[in-house]
Amino acid sequence: MSKYPWIIDTREHKNSFDGWLVAQHEIFKNGLDPENFFKRSVFTHFQFPDSLMLLIQGEADVAILSACVLEQLSNEGLIEASDFKVLAQKPQGVLRCARSTDLYPGIVFAAREDIPPKLKWEVTSALMSMPPTNDYEWTIASRFSKVDELYRDLQLGPYQYLKDWSPAGILKRFKTEILLASGLLLLLILNSLYLRRTVAKRTLQVRRTLNRQIKLEKEYKESRNRLAQMEKFGVINQMSGMLAHEVQQPLMAINNYLAGLRVYLNSKGYSDAVTERAIGSLEHNSERIGSIVTRVRGYAKQKKGEMKSCDLTAIALSALNVLKALKFEHVEVTSDLPPQAKVVGDPLELELLIINLLKNACSAVEKQPKPKVDLKIESLDDKHWCLSVSDNGPTLDDKSFARLKTLGDSVKPEGMGIGLSIVRGIADKHGAELEFIRLPKGGICSRAVIDKEV
Repeated sequence: MSKYPWIIDTREHKNSFDGWLVAQHEIFKNGLDPENFFKRSVFTHFQFPDSLMLLIQGEADVAILSACVLEQLSNEGLIEASDFKVLAQKPQGVLRCARSTDLYPGIVFAAREDIPPKLKWEVTSALMSMPPTNDYEWTIASRFSKVDELYRDLQLGPYQYLKDWSPAGILKRFKTEILLASGLLLLLILNSLYLRRTVAKRTLQVRRTLNRQIKLEKEYKESRNRLAQMEKFGVINQMSGMLAHEVQQPLMAINNYLAGLRVYLNSKGYSDAVTERAIGSLEHNSERIGSIVTRVRGYAKQKKGEMKSCDLTAIALSALNVLKALKFEHVEVTSDLPPQAKVVGDPLELELLIINLLKNACSAVEKQPKPKVDLKIESLDDKHWCLSVSDNGPTLDDKSFARLKTLGDSVKPEGMGIGLSIVRGIADKHGAELEFIRLPKGGICSRAVIDKEV
């Protein structure tokens, strides 16, 4: 590439349409960058002799001339046409001149809006009636699409904004696309918000439905359990009535035989202190059996017993004595009791509560290597006593432990839960708080907190 590759006549203006711009467009259509195609460009005032002289002298590789200038100069004898070569020559058509580019309109006649129509018509008629001069003539230019294509491809004139990549230029250039994209993005955002809100709403409805279903199932299960307990207590009530009725007669017979035995021994002179003590003990225990049966029946019928001042320590000692006759000799039973623990309640019912708790604890540790049960009464504060029964039995799983908190359920496979039901009923009647605690090393601690006597 030479020092001055292109020499053109543009009347000292590089944006002249009749030379430089047409050549640049041709370079662009060949897939090249017209702005960086030449190393250097020189703009002259005249096409001849300036451009051609620089080309003849070797200071330029290419010169841009208007169409038919080369043929005109050759016809006038000013140059030899054979000394020059037309690059990328296009086929000749109506115009019998060599050319490298498409044809574009030359001088264009136009009128301002304020020119009288008659004057426009007269001037146009005069121009159109002129004969051809030097192969040039006035015609009607009906197509300017090539001119528009040139300006668009080179980003000139009305398409100058295409070179502006500033935010304002981009907005101006792609205003429609930006608005469409922004509208689409806004639509997607609104749709996403709508879907999220809809999903959240549906999720809340599903959650509420599930919670309602769980609640209904829980209520149904509780109702079923209450019905089962009612049926169980109905059976207990019937059994208590039958037991009281059936046991009363043998007890009366036993009492009659004891009374007759005492009379007979006295009449024969065989009565002594030992015999009297044995007969008295039998009579006392017979009466006790009758009282227990009657009280259990009254509990099943929810009859209130007599509430009076009593000593919880004395009641616990009596329960321990009863426990000794229940064949739990191999179980070590210890106690830690205060000298006196005054409460208001039914002594027999409180004794039944303690006996049941002790029996359950002893049954739980029967198969342990060193079975042990501990009964304790201690003062929690100025208003409450705490009665607790602890054992070193096996660790209960969650399911078995939960059954302890359910009214009337037993953790023993053969148990009916009647004992626990009685215990809970007695605790409720005395306003006591009953709870079961799993011990860290295994076993259960049953605690009953009852009010002190004021």
